[in-house]
Amino acid sequence: MNNQYKKAILLLGIVLPVIIIGIVMIVVITKIKSFDTEYTKKCAVYETFKMDEINSRQMKSMVAKNSENLTRWKSLVGDETRGSIIQKLNDIQSQYDRADIKKISQNWSNNSSGIGLDAAQPASQLKMSFVGTYRAMQLSMLEFETELPSLQLDSVNMKPLGGGNLISFDTTFTLWTKQ
Repeated sequence: MNNQYKKAILLLGIVLPVIIIGIVMIVVITKIKSFDTEYTKKCAVYETFKMDEINSRQMKSMVAKNSENLTRWKSLVGDETRGSIIQKLNDIQSQYDRADIKKISQNWSNNSSGIGLDAAQPASQLKMSFVGTYRAMQLSMLEFETELPSLQLDSVNMKPLGGGNLISFDTTFTLWTKQ
């Protein structure tokens, strides 16, 4: 057989098919890796979606459980007046010994200069001063804010009083009102 034919047969019969098969294999392997990467990403997105769905269901069940409290809070927000706020504060303070917590002063302002300053919802401000122990003040403020949801603590300034465990507390609350 002629040498020229041998080269052509070798080139067209063996080398070219090997090159074509190699190219096809590289393209197929690249596509498989691409599909695998895409599948992994989509599985991660799916798992995130499932977790978000579970969290959403849990939050909805918590809202359903707390609907009684939310209804009570909504009624409190609608019924709160300066008198009811002071009465609630006095009720809370009556749970403690006078040595543990004592209201020194209170001052109402119809305009809020704290958190409510830039809010679209109308708000007023209540500044109160107390003398008491840290624990009694902490527990009474917790109950005060829990029982009166339209109040929001803006600031607390604490100064130790000379001798003993008493602290002077100056508090500022924003009182959110209905629009």
